[in-house]
Amino acid sequence: MKYVDNLSTGKKVIIERYPQFIDSIFVEDTTGWDNYVVKVDNEYIFRFSRDEGALRTIKMEYDVLSYLHKELPSNIEVPNFIFSNLDSDYPFVGYKMIKGKFLSNELYNSMTEEEKKSFIKNMMTFTNILHGLDINRFNLDVEDPYEIYKMRFNEFKEKCFPVFDEELKQKSNLLFNNYFNDKNMMNINKTVIHGDLSSDHIIITEKGVGVIDFGDTRVFDNAYDFQWLYMLGEDTLDKALTMYNNKIDDYFKKRVQFYTSIIPYHGVVYALETNNNEMLKKEIKTLKKAK
Repeated sequence: MKYVDNLSTGKKVIIERYPQFIDSIFVEDTTGWDNYVVKVDNEYIFRFSRDEGALRTIKMEYDVLSYLHKELPSNIEVPNFIFSNLDSDYPFVGYKMIKGKFLSNELYNSMTEEEKKSFIKNMMTFTNILHGLDINRFNLDVEDPYEIYKMRFNEFKEKCFPVFDEELKQKSNLLFNNYFNDKNMMNINKTVIHGDLSSDHIIITEKGVGVIDFGDTRVFDNAYDFQWLYMLGEDTLDKALTMYNNKIDDYFKKRVQFYTSIIPYHGVVYALETNNNEMLKKEIKTLKKAK
């Protein structure tokens, strides 16, 4: 199997399969790790798998999104793969861009109370439908949080601890060991989750909301998908949970808080790998300020 890794090849593949784009404007986006992305006329996104693992992920997304399109109301948008080539050289999917504004704390706080209520209602409709999917319907990875975070903690100790002071190392050890030693934190409800619901994957549209990037969709703790709400404020999370149809146990919010507290560690790893010193300082400062 051959894969696209440059704009010239990507453009050629698209035009050969879809001649209507022969006079279009093609712009590359190289920020993705798993996929090489080409934007066409600022209207369409074409994602080319970089390798076999990325291709498996796109096929999984194709299956999940095809089903979600049948279930979601029209005011909740997800990528609709109207262009695709998944079984021969240069595999890709293509879809019409979801236009709107990406979620941010500033954007959310600028909304009226009625707008906030409508937005949260739409997002909870999306979450209820996604989390209500049959976990056996799709060929999804099923992950155990305990094992995942044991592995993550070992990675953080190896990569982050060399740039942490002793106080932050102790704080990190306490955070993870408290999680590992609390058996109640392991009594989870596994559902299909998005796996990367964050401000850069949630779009406020004219019709309602859009959700993108389903590459981390898997079967996992349902609490994991609520981090973005906790980051908007605990009151916002509490309001959203009143609209949630799935299981909420006594430790649900505590797990949401734990998962959210791990985000800056991933930022430290990314900053070290990309030699981004400003980002490194920012993420370490966030970890030190965390309660």
